Amino acid sequence: MDEIFNIDLDHFSFFSFFGLLVFGVLLYFLFWLSQNYLVHFVFKNPVRKKKVIDILPAFITLFWCFYFLYVLYYLIRPFPFYGVIISLVIIYLARGYLRNLINGLFFRFKGNIRRGQKITINNHSGMVTDLKTFDLILENKNSERIIIPYA
Repeated sequence: MDEIFNIDLDHFSFFSFFGLLVFGVLLYFLFWLSQNYLVHFVFKNPVRKKKVIDILPAFITLFWCFYFLYVLYYLIRPFPFYGVIISLVIIYLARGYLRNLINGLFFRFKGNIRRGQKITINNHSGMVTDLKTFDLILENKNSERIIIPYA
């Protein structure tokens, strides 16, 4: 029973937390730079540029998920028992967001729905104006914007 409540604080320091924060800020800046500028300089073909611009947010979201999991692992590593409990609570509370996130990643990677495409989902039909991380936005004939979650 003593192994369950074992706490190891050897790797915790101010510099490790600061390093995680700086790494996250650098990643954000790198993703912003690549999404806004680098894609336009690297890809000259407009068709390929549009494909990359459409799929790049899905890769960025996937990478942020892995970064979040690494930070979560880093923070709960000294407290294994409490870490499992906290992780299960987070997963339970975020199950709706996780379901929309996973379905949104599948929609983005499949590429069967694009901006400007006219679609009908249940009773709602219109043109896709934006594909976000958790939902897509339709604009119907009356210029109303309809937000539809992926799940």
